Amino acid sequence: CSSCGDEDPSVVPEEPEVIEISLDLEMLPLINVDFLRGVFFVSETVGFVASYRGGLGRTTDGGHSWEALESGTSSPLYAIHFIDQDNGYAVGGCDGSSCGGARGVVLKTENGGDTWTLRALPDALSFKGVAFATPEIGVAVGLGCIARTTDGGETWMVMDRPGESLHDVAFFNSSTGIACGLRGAILKTDDAGATWSSVGEPDTWGYYDLDISGDLALAVGQATVVVSEDRGDTWIEIADDREMYAIHILDPVTYLGVGRSSISEYEGYGETHFTRDAGATWTVDEYAGQMEGLSPESFPGLHFPVPELGYAVGDRFGMAKIRVTGLQASDE
Repeated sequence: CSSCGDEDPSVVPEEPEVIEISLDLEMLPLINVDFLRGVFFVSETVGFVASYRGGLGRTTDGGHSWEALESGTSSPLYAIHFIDQDNGYAVGGCDGSSCGGARGVVLKTENGGDTWTLRALPDALSFKGVAFATPEIGVAVGLGCIARTTDGGETWMVMDRPGESLHDVAFFNSSTGIACGLRGAILKTDDAGATWSSVGEPDTWGYYDLDISGDLALAVGQATVVVSEDRGDTWIEIADDREMYAIHILDPVTYLGVGRSSISEYEGYGETHFTRDAGATWTVDEYAGQMEGLSPESFPGLHFPVPELGYAVGDRFGMAKIRVTGLQASDE
């Protein structure tokens, strides 16, 4: 073919469209539950927070006002997860005598947070994360243990005691899930949490949080950011100098993380980490001097109920509402 490979010089190739994605972070009013750790919104306006002091809070107007809920515990609560509008779980616990003795704590609500029932697990230390594979089967992970329920949170059994402390857990579907924790620990299950295998590499650093979307998974923590594109089977490092407390996948190459900028060992401000190129480069913004001079000392938790709207809880002095514009619709 004599013309194969020839190009028409009159045809000008189209420039690829550049999609601008922007973040707008609004600091919300101070709330009556402080030292926040966990956040989960069941809709754009209805959400819940969990506190290191054992408190729970609920908003019905997108975080502008809050109602304190009776948790029935003074043990620290680290994570909160809802499977629908009514049924939710908060987990935490105590690691010693300072808060009532070592035990893991699971709280359950069946009426949208109006009331909570307490399940104490004396065989487990504090839980840091919780997720459900199905409405009946759920997993809580924490300080050297994994607990599992198969009856919608009525009873829990300690299934495994991994060598490292685990901080978060998530499920891709009704059977496949991953958990992450300290010293590079990443575990995977293919049977809804009944058994787990190690898929991470031992490391000096550890992971605090993970997020999943389709087959994609990210884990962030003390310094390293790692990504998996095959539901947790293999992982690669995409950053080695970026501490974050929580991460969210906005699209396959756009990620938003939150954490703390360190002024000193005991002082810092909340900050966001934003990448549009799958972690090759990051933009970092610090949120100091907010709320009439008060600022969140960190952002330890993050949740997006819809792709364009998320909430980051502040360790103290309120929380932030994050609006995202410019995202392309997903093909999934």
